[in-house]
Amino acid sequence: MHRAARRLAAGVLLAAFLAAGAFSAAYIAHAAGHDCSGEGCPVCALVVQCEANLQLLGSGYAPAPIVPATAALVFAALPVLAGRRVARPSPVALKVRLNL
Repeated sequence: MHRAARRLAAGVLLAAFLAAGAFSAAYIAHAAGHDCSGEGCPVCALVVQCEANLQLLGSGYAPAPIVPATAALVFAALPVLAGRRVARPSPVALKVRLNL
């Protein structure tokens, strides 16, 4: 159960990370041509915050966004690969005596 809870927490954090990046980029694109009311514009303040979010999310090592996608593919393929190997039991698993 502990392992499942850790995987669930990692999945939730990954989803939050991806959602923050996607929504920040979408809001910047949506508010690009807004009518600015001058100093203290709430739309401009939110665009600045979204840009800060994107800079913060992208401030890691350059191939870092590739790592979660690759890990997700590998973890998705592991049960399939493990199932093929379990299908062939070894002589030890069959409890065959070889010292006769």
